[in-house]
Amino acid sequence: MDASQDWFVAVLLIVAVHLVLIAIPLWFWANNRWDRDRVKAYIEERGGQLLSMKWTLDATQYSFIRDGNARIYCVRFLDSSGETHQATCQTNWMSGVYLTEESVVNGDNQTSRKSEKSPRNVEILEAELERLRLENTALKGDRTDSKRRN
Repeated sequence: MDASQDWFVAVLLIVAVHLVLIAIPLWFWANNRWDRDRVKAYIEERGGQLLSMKWTLDATQYSFIRDGNARIYCVRFLDSSGETHQATCQTNWMSGVYLTEESVVNGDNQTSRKSEKSPRNVEILEAELERLRLENTALKGDRTDSKRRN
């Protein structure tokens, strides 16, 4: 190689290194932005409000191999009844949003507690269960009627 080729290779190498140094942080920033929008939409669709979201790399929760490069966040949000929740959230652009290790936290002292079965929640769940049973019965009836016609 002569001097002009050496110079050209050196310039290409410097440009490639700079592109990598710019591309990696840009990739992480873009993924974080898209993830935040995805998680925020997920919570808002359920009547809640996202309070905070922080990326975490906890070895016990990290699922790079198992879950196809899902990123993991610690999220805090208000639910539709105004209670504050804290959860671990997994997301990526293909699999959507999964909340795990979710708990309701007290507003003042921020200590975790399990969700209580309040009478209001039990009534709502029982009403939903009854609605689903009726719908299931109706669907089974439709299936039985269509078999009889055939």
